Amino acid sequence: MLNKKLLLFLFFAGSTVVRPQTAKALYEQGVDQHRRGQNQEAAVSFQEVTRLNPNFADAFNSLCVVYDELDRYPEAIEACRQALALNPRNSVALYNLGSIYSESKRTAEAIASLEASIAANHNFAPAHYILARLYVDSERYIPAIELLKQAIALAPNYGAAYNELGVAYCGLKRNAEAISAFTEALRCDPHETHFVVNLGAAYFLAGRYAEAVELMERATGNDPTSAVAQNNLGQAYLRIGRYERAVECISRAQQMAGSKEQIEEAEIENNLGFANAQLKRYRVALDHLARAIDLKPQFSAAIFNLGMVHLAMNDREAALEQYAVLKTLDPDFAARLLAKIYQGRVIAVSTEH
Repeated sequence: MLNKKLLLFLFFAGSTVVRPQTAKALYEQGVDQHRRGQNQEAAVSFQEVTRLNPNFADAFNSLCVVYDELDRYPEAIEACRQALALNPRNSVALYNLGSIYSESKRTAEAIASLEASIAANHNFAPAHYILARLYVDSERYIPAIELLKQAIALAPNYGAAYNELGVAYCGLKRNAEAISAFTEALRCDPHETHFVVNLGAAYFLAGRYAEAVELMERATGNDPTSAVAQNNLGQAYLRIGRYERAVECISRAQQMAGSKEQIEEAEIENNLGFANAQLKRYRVALDHLARAIDLKPQFSAAIFNLGMVHLAMNDREAALEQYAVLKTLDPDFAARLLAKIYQGRVIAVSTEH
């Protein structure tokens, strides 16, 4: 689906029109049908308008929007292209085309269309926003930030733009600015749960775990079905040592995760393994960590945690096996695990004295 789809309720003027009253009436009918959610009927009306008046660019653009909402994407793209053939600087048609390309993962074409939309109309905030999202997805955070600031200057209450600005700042590890941006997003829309989740994540990344927990609890209260909110709350509980609650939340997130919200299964298993290890449920922890590594064989953190669990169970040989894996995979984790292994030996020797 298009982001912030735009349907132009404009009527043609100044062009040669075949049976103009009929075409105008049909266009108005299509607009009304779209407003009432009757997209199949609206598509028929707009198709007839374009047959009666092949030079009516806005009818093609409206047809594009209806096709998109009917998931008829190739036809939506073709309708946009016909609108642009009649008016190459139609900023809304360029935006709609770019949005469809974006949703279809045709990133280069999406960027080209959205840049053209902005060139045709510098004051069109949604084009700045969608283009910025594409830049964020490709980790081009600096140009994304500039575009989002322009979008916000054009539309000061654009909550989604503030939210994406926060995401870009998080990508640059500029956590204080991310917190400010997400706070502004919530000012614009206090009931948007994913703004609450993102603000909580920014506090988490800034090491402000108590505030992160407060926001994640609010998010899960607003939307108990959000797997991401449950998972983030569980991770925040891990940081403040509330391991039992962490297990509850992360397990709930694991059950909820699906097509709506994707959470990496290996990450969930690793976090459950860590939390259970802190609760001294070592056998349970081993099972979770083994699954994490099965899912993601080069998962350094899970391998390190597995070594630590073996060490806690006094199985130094098994811990050294995990160290051997980490030596080539992740020298930093390997050094940390080796230090723990030999720290145990020093303490054991010193107690004999």
